[in-house]
Amino acid sequence: MENENFKILYAGYADKIEGNGKSWKVIQDNEDSRKIALEEGYTALSTTSFSYEPEAGRPEPIRYGSLFMDIDCKSDPTRSIKFAREFILARLHGNYGVNLSSLKYWISGGKGCHIEIPAETFGGEDGHPYLPLIYKDMMKFMTRRFRDKDLENIVDLQMYNMGKGRLLRCENIMRPNGRYKVQVNADEMLNLEAEQLLDMTDKPRFDLPFVTLPPHRIGLAYLYESSMNLLNLLNKNKHAKLGLNVSVYGFLDTFWLIKPRR
Repeated sequence: MENENFKILYAGYADKIEGNGKSWKVIQDNEDSRKIALEEGYTALSTTSFSYEPEAGRPEPIRYGSLFMDIDCKSDPTRSIKFAREFILARLHGNYGVNLSSLKYWISGGKGCHIEIPAETFGGEDGHPYLPLIYKDMMKFMTRRFRDKDLENIVDLQMYNMGKGRLLRCENIMRPNGRYKVQVNADEMLNLEAEQLLDMTDKPRFDLPFVTLPPHRIGLAYLYESSMNLLNLLNKNKHAKLGLNVSVYGFLDTFWLIKPRR
């Protein structure tokens, strides 16, 4: 029996320049192991942790972790910040009642920003073997119904990969472009000009007095539960030949309980 309290994740490199062909490393999912990996020069960690390493021919491990959003606009990083701000205000807070002070925000130092929605916000802390697919369909659903369709094109859905998952750059490590991924608080994210936020990435930000309120379950839990239940149903329905390649979000409009509040 697997130890339910033991989890692993992957340390790696945020881009090919830093990695120089080096492979990912399995580490324990705890603060000490993360710190050691960064001291060894790794620049990124997987966004999901695992009950054991994914292996061909073995049942999928339980995957755990927050829902991360990677919002990028290579041609104009200010657009990604403006889109992110509008999305979290209109969608996460306005439609689903998410307390925006329970989220974490970073300006990436590259093409945009990262947002972390804790799994506790929607009841996902127990994990799921197909957690990335659930998250992918949640994001497809939320961006598909967002009034500005351009958002669909700048939310990186490759964040929600199966297998070993996706690495995400750690904060306060210099990028090849000389900038840093830095954390900002909710007030800064929502109220500062996009240009001001981008300027913050020219140096690291350490030991800032951030106050992140504990999350509580809100309307977003219905979307998570519906995505999870439909994914389980489709995976078990062998005769329909739907499998896991079928996108769940196309079915969600038929469920009144996850329709956003108007």
